[in-house]
Amino acid sequence: MRRRTILAVLGSNVLLAGCIEKPSSANESAEGFTESHPDECPVSHDYNVPLPEDTTVSEARSFVKDYEREYVTNHLIETDDEKKSLGTEPSSTVRVVDTTDDSIVVHVETTWSIITEMDNGEGVSDNMESAWYYIDERVIRRTGDPNQGPANGDLMECIPVE
Repeated sequence: MRRRTILAVLGSNVLLAGCIEKPSSANESAEGFTESHPDECPVSHDYNVPLPEDTTVSEARSFVKDYEREYVTNHLIETDDEKKSLGTEPSSTVRVVDTTDDSIVVHVETTWSIITEMDNGEGVSDNMESAWYYIDERVIRRTGDPNQGPANGDLMECIPVE
């Protein structure tokens, strides 16, 4: 990501992520604290989803939709049982995008269905996952817990320093 772009897009009063903790506010996405250089970096889940080059709302929306589909496919869908198969592929929809001085938070919902063969026919179970992604110029974090600030979510990707 380009630092100048994030500064231009997100505002002129940008604080470096992790330098100070932001005060609580009505905007839950602004709560929390993210180190600018987490000890866990580098990390990547190798989902073959290119990291956004610029932190714009448009790129964040597109990235999160693609990334969440891969996350759901790799972590939440279980079809190892010979009687289960994927009914519909995961489909993600961005619900809310919040911007702060130095980050973007994207709320996404993903749906899919599983078909289970039973003695008396087939059963279909519809599934939904709701997640929040925190994106700044250094990290991408994810949480599925609506009570956890996205900035404190699981570290998913570290963005290389230019």
